[in-house]
Amino acid sequence: MKCEATSSHLACKIQNRIMGMQEGYVAVGSQSGDPTIRSVFVLERGEKDFFTDNIIHYGQKLKLRINPRLTQKTLYLHSSHITPQKCATKSRKQEISFMNDNSINCVWEIEHLDPRVRFESYGVPVKRNEKVLLKHSFTS
Repeated sequence: MKCEATSSHLACKIQNRIMGMQEGYVAVGSQSGDPTIRSVFVLERGEKDFFTDNIIHYGQKLKLRINPRLTQKTLYLHSSHITPQKCATKSRKQEISFMNDNSINCVWEIEHLDPRVRFESYGVPVKRNEKVLLKHSFTS
């Protein structure tokens, strides 16, 4: 998963544990575009829906679980509202991390990048290597 704004790829830094009530690890942007054990994820359904195949569709809710080869712990990409105590270090925006949590804070939606066709594309399969918008389901 590549962020166009920063030209970095999503990865988990399992060596940096986040101290808090739940077990969590730092999500980082890696400049390497090569797939590595820390930048390959398992996609799981975020909720029961009417999609019956193994294809990802626009509008589908999903969870990104870290590669089980990295750790046997079940860690999902997680985010929550900004608070005075919790925000991203550099941007001061909403923080993302990998948490041992299976709540609504770990559910994401795949949307079409072009807002003019976002509604019409709901349910259409996402093509390989197509740029998409990954939106946090709970906070948008």
